[in-house]
Amino acid sequence: MKSGSFPENLGRGEKYFVYALMGVAAVIVFGSLFGLLVQFLWNATLVGLFGVGEISFWQAIGVLILAKLFFGFGNSGSSSRGTKRRKKRSAKHDDDDLMKEQAFRDYWDREGKAAYEAYKSSRDDEEPFDENK
Repeated sequence: MKSGSFPENLGRGEKYFVYALMGVAAVIVFGSLFGLLVQFLWNATLVGLFGVGEISFWQAIGVLILAKLFFGFGNSGSSSRGTKRRKKRSAKHDDDDLMKEQAFRDYWDREGKAAYEAYKSSRDDEEPFDENK
């Protein structure tokens, strides 16, 4: 019989089962800790500040779930290739926007200002709009 560490002496399927069981246990433990923290903070601060009622542990878990649904689960903390691609694409769009803005300024200096002044002077010759007619 081969002696080894805990995961090495299990079969492949058994390892996945043990890891899944440990994951579920971790979720329950951390969820309970966060629930107790939310309950404590709510009861310690909001009751005194705003005069709202105290909440139970299960209500705190509900508040925690609602907060996650409303505000999202956040970033995992790692930079992925998708994020890098979005940043690169965004930088390219910024360059495109700058080029378009410069092209518009060049056009305005070349033709736009004169065309606008001609349009404005033609509007001055017309009768003003009277909404009572």
